[in-house]
Amino acid sequence: MGTWFDMEGFKNFYFAKSKYSKKKKIVDDFEAVWNENFHSSLYKIARSGVISRWNNNQQFINDKLLGKGHTIAGVNGMLKLFVEWVNK
Repeated sequence: MGTWFDMEGFKNFYFAKSKYSKKKKIVDDFEAVWNENFHSSLYKIARSGVISRWNNNQQFINDKLLGKGHTIAGVNGMLKLFVEWVNK
């Protein structure tokens, strides 16, 4: 009898090879940089606090994400959308 198809393994393999994986990783890294450096989760902070910390630390966050191996285009694209989301 053969072995079962490893669908979870396939999904992990696919995500690791796709743009989704890169986007997920940059967002996860952004959240980690934020939590580590500001000692507050984005889930537990008022919108005004996010805006204030963002305005005072844009370059710092940008540099931290670049230091994690993300491309300039990837970081700029994600941060542009973050700003758009915050300004809604």
